[in-house]
Amino acid sequence: MNIRDIAKLANVSVATVSRAMNQPDKVSPKTLHRINQVMQDHHFTGNPFARNLMNTKTHSITLLVNSIDNRFMLDVIRGAEKTLLESGYILSIINMTKSLEKMSSFIEFLKEKRASLFMDGLILAGSYLNETTYYQSIKDIANCPLVVIDKGPIPQVTTVYVEEERVMEQVALSFKRKNIKRCAIISSELEYRFSIRRCDILQRKLREQGIEVLPEHIFSYPMEEAEHGYHAVERLLPHLPQGIYAANEPLAMGALRSLHDYGFSVPDDVSVISGENSKYCEMMIPSISSIAYANEELGIYAAKEILSAIEMPSREPQTIILPTQFIPRES
Repeated sequence: MNIRDIAKLANVSVATVSRAMNQPDKVSPKTLHRINQVMQDHHFTGNPFARNLMNTKTHSITLLVNSIDNRFMLDVIRGAEKTLLESGYILSIINMTKSLEKMSSFIEFLKEKRASLFMDGLILAGSYLNETTYYQSIKDIANCPLVVIDKGPIPQVTTVYVEEERVMEQVALSFKRKNIKRCAIISSELEYRFSIRRCDILQRKLREQGIEVLPEHIFSYPMEEAEHGYHAVERLLPHLPQGIYAANEPLAMGALRSLHDYGFSVPDDVSVISGENSKYCEMMIPSISSIAYANEELGIYAAKEILSAIEMPSREPQTIILPTQFIPRES
């Protein structure tokens, strides 16, 4: 006889039985009586060690990510891990490898297990189109502090994200100053909400500056491989637009290489801007104009918010917006 058996016989959840054993004041008298009666009938006393474990902090935070094969996620992990270690917490990473099946399995795992046995809080960094429902489902099931690294506000969930409107306007103005009339967008995968949002914002800012973006000049690719940027340029030929925005550094580098191989000069024939900045953008020939997002700071602030939520469970959900910077260079 174990706690699951008691829950089944009393027609309640395992979590309710746990509360009856550890926090009986939070269970209705009628339900508490029914659970106690089942325990007495079956001579169940429970496991004192397990009860103690349920009431003890694990000092472990779980970070759920789509993929670790890109600089953005690695920067986020670095920031979160550093901040948590300084506060005596360890960071556990669950990599979904862009798999909806894995996400569903994780949700089912949370349904079956008591989340507080293996984590004190959960940070989510990216998912798919059903994100808002997904986040709320996770929050309801996990029953622990939750922080989302994405644009909000998502109802009753703390969110940490970067400013996007102003920096995309700076990108559009940069293209306009170079007298560019048509632009292509090499986006990251447009099944992600943040990719759709940034693509839509950029299109709007370009239109406001009189720059045309044809539907056939918008591409959706995984962010990890430079070859996708290379192939996008090939698909633009022979009617190559004067400007190309690539969502991250590998896509921009692939586009630059393709333009070089096909005999185009950057920036004389085509101007290129990257939606991600690193030291390599400055070292390229030509150096690549780019957007510097506060990726590591996203991890730092997400970790700070999860720690605050652990210490102050009644604290209202927060919305944290971090600044971005457009860095003009030769491209």
